[in-house]
Parts: sequence; C-alpha cells; structure tokens
Amino acid sequence: IWQTPPMYSAKKVDGKRLYDLARQNKMVERNPVEITIYGISVIKVELPRIVFDVECGEGTYVRTLGFDLAAKLGFPGMLSGLIRTRVGRFLLEDAVKLAEFCQDGAESKQWIRCSDEITYDLESVTLCKESEYKFRNGIYLGISDFSDLPEVLTEGQEVNVYSVDKDYLGLGLSLASSGDPEKWTLKTHKLIDI
Repeated sequence: IWQTPPMYSAKKVDGKRLYDLARQNKMVERNPVEITIYGISVIKVELPRIVFDVECGEGTYVRTLGFDLAAKLGFPGMLSGLIRTRVGRFLLEDAVKLAEFCQDGAESKQWIRCSDEITYDLESVTLCKESEYKFRNGIYLGISDFSDLPEVLTEGQEVNVYSVDKDYLGLGLSLASSGDPEKWTLKTHKLIDI
C-alpha cells in the first residue's frame, strides 16, 4: 500500500527532518511511500476501541496506519497504544527488563548478543588472514583480499565481514558490483572491536 509519512517522523524533506519542521509549526508536502502490510488481525473489539495485530515491512508508520484504518471505517481515530512484539527474528517474549539486565553478576551477560545476530540477513564475506589488518584500519579491500565471497554483490550492499577463523569483524560496504573483479572494492563500514 501507499502511505504518507506523518509530520512527526524522522523522514527528510529537502534535507530537513519532518519532526523539526513540525516543531516549527511548518507543514510541507510529503510524497506517499510504498510499504508492505503482510497481515492485520483484529484481537478485540470494545467500541470505541479496537485492538489489532499488524505484521508489516520496514518503513511502516503504524500510528498512521491506525489513523488510516479508522478513516476507512468512516470514523476519526488514533492509536492510543503501540507494542512492538517482533523486530526481524527478535521477539518481545525473549526481551529482558532493563533492571534485570543491569544487575551485577554473570546472569546479565546471557542477554548480550554478537552484532552479527542483528545483521543475520546480510550476505557474508570471509577475509584472507593477511587482510584483517587492512579491514580493521579502514583500508579498501579488493577481490584478492577474500577467501570467500557470495556469487554476486551489488554496489552499495552491506555485508557481514568475518575472519578466516570465523570471528565477526564488522560490516563492510561494497563499492562496485562483484561481477567486475577489476573494479570491485569493499570499505570498512562499521567495525566491531573484539
């Protein structure tokens, strides 16, 4: 579906965040963006409240979706509450309260996850042993610096970068298609200090 971003959002128009403009009482034209709604389930109806569950793609403004759904039903409406139950493969029931996480002792360490668990859906590349230094120091890497590459990497694609020993090093950014080995380079995007 197409959705118009709300004024109170981080989306930029002419280089300015919408929420900054909204705080200055400035309204600007916002172009609708395409979003994906995988499903909506009605959980409970106690008029004037309707509780629903939505599975949506990135970039969806759920508060705006609630407003739009009410308008489709012919009524004014707004979201009075929002609970994010899942982000990717991370589930709310696996979350821990901050107080529990911050407690002293070894128990809190069980909640710490390696960064590549967050970026699990990205392609992975493996460096040759002698190229780890280059990656850690932000030196651009060419196709010969890798012992393992996916068949195709496109320009601007983020990838998980691993050592030959399978240690996670960080994120790399492809600067050209891997289809052209003469031009393909990878730069350090985000480094994980281990």
